[in-house]
Amino acid sequence: INALDGNIGQVNSYYNYIVTTDEGVFNQVKSNLLVKLQGVHVLESSGEFYLVGVPVNRTELSTIGLGFDEALMEKIAAEGYNLLVQIRNWPQSTPEGIRTVFGLLEPYKDDITTVLFNDSLVPGFPDYLHVVNEGIVGLEAKFAYIESFIFSQAGARNLGLAEPRNVVRMHSIGANEMLNMTPNRAVDRLVLAASDRNVRVLLARMFFRMDTTNWKEANLSYIGGSESFIGLVPALEKEGFEIGRAEGFPYALTSDRGERLLTFLSGLGVLAAGFFLLKRMELEKLGYLLFLIGMLVWMAVIVLNIMAATVVKLMALASV
Repeated sequence: INALDGNIGQVNSYYNYIVTTDEGVFNQVKSNLLVKLQGVHVLESSGEFYLVGVPVNRTELSTIGLGFDEALMEKIAAEGYNLLVQIRNWPQSTPEGIRTVFGLLEPYKDDITTVLFNDSLVPGFPDYLHVVNEGIVGLEAKFAYIESFIFSQAGARNLGLAEPRNVVRMHSIGANEMLNMTPNRAVDRLVLAASDRNVRVLLARMFFRMDTTNWKEANLSYIGGSESFIGLVPALEKEGFEIGRAEGFPYALTSDRGERLLTFLSGLGVLAAGFFLLKRMELEKLGYLLFLIGMLVWMAVIVLNIMAATVVKLMALASV
């Protein structure tokens, strides 16, 4: 009550309040909530502690991003690490709100290499994705596109198509999968994602098994290797990869007709590879037959646009 200068009547009993004694945390939380929610109540105090009230319940509040720990980000950057920020969605996001959220990241522009999104909807979807793209480009960062079979994000594909040169693919092992995962399998899966599918951002969740006596040592071994275990980083380096800032691939923009032609030619390459494989197995007649049938089907798919998206994915699977 003293800290509120006796104005306890300022407190709204229908609000939930975030209370902190750290002025930096207060400013961070306040800046984020003011652009994400209506009716935010910033309570005056004598400086002993700070309060920000919101007209939503605790469950709803837990789904709204409150910004990033600035002290932690500065410490990470000072240690020479790259920053990858994962931004949460919030209800009724506006262009002003999106610009403010990205503006709060501007001081870390030199250290932020990649922007990710946390939820099933990208902020600004569907009307303001161009504002999100402006924010990513303004940070000179890459956009991490999470592989859709891992986690589908509405709006992510639109972002990628808008700035294709600015996209890197990301793979992670789900938290639920980690319960039954072993370090060996995890390393194999993450390395395969990088080598077979051109994934360039790997979210490596840590192991916290109940039968492990030292979680720190176990995870250091998982990431960096030990005498008896190769580790994720050495395994990636063995495949010729370098750990650092993720970069996209050279991308040549073309017309819709040109893109269909390139897709058709790529499919012919897969069919030809299948033919030579069968020929090597001394099944040459079967190879000719399947190649002919495959080419006719592939032409029909491309020309008539019949189930093209699905068939292209099947063709990609066949190529592997």
